[in-house]
This record gives sequence, C-alpha cells and structure tokens, in this order.
Amino acid sequence: MPTDAGLPQALHDAGSPRVVGGGGIWFYAPNTGHWGDLLSEREEGSAGKYPLWVGESSAPTVTVRGVSETRGVGRAELAPTAQGLPGALPMGVEVPGPECWLVTAHSATGTASITVRAKT
Repeated sequence: MPTDAGLPQALHDAGSPRVVGGGGIWFYAPNTGHWGDLLSEREEGSAGKYPLWVGESSAPTVTVRGVSETRGVGRAELAPTAQGLPGALPMGVEVPGPECWLVTAHSATGTASITVRAKT
C-alpha cells in the first residue's frame, strides 16, 4: 500500500490510509489485502464492489480490461451517493471470466489502477 505521500487531506483526516491512486482519485484497499477477494462468482463471470474516492466534482472514466493473456473487457458501473462529489463513490465491477483484470479510473487530476485476479 502507498505511504501518505500525496494522500489528499480529506482521506488522511478520515483515517483512510489504505488507498491506492494519485492526484484526485483513489481506490479504497480491501481489508483482506487482495483485490480479487472482493469478487463473487456469478452465472457469467464475477462481480464485486470497489469504492473510489474522487477529489473533484465530476465522475471519473473507468475501464476494465484483461491483462497479458487474459482477453476481453469487463464493465464498471458508478453509483453516486446523495452526498455527491467530491467524496466517496461506490462502484460495481464485472469481469467476464477468470484470470487478471486491470481496473483503471481516470479523473481530470489523477489516475488510479488496480489489478484484480478473478478465480474460477
């Protein structure tokens, strides 16, 4: 996990040092230590919730694509809260099958990427 270098004051004040990202966008790291542990198997692939912290008023663009030998693309669905942005932004991620998936969120002021390993 990253150090406090570059961590937005709002995240530091909230006691959320377990984040990955930079600039104006950060993924909250899972308590389990593995991104893939947040996925649940579904009829077609896997899905999980991956919350973001966004430090600006507009939602990021998120892509989900296979890494290396993993082919295909997944889907991310943002679910803004009544509190709006800047702040926490819940997000659902779906991947079509097992192996490794790169989830990347782009905002106007930063980029955050995680690699998620989906099990069979």
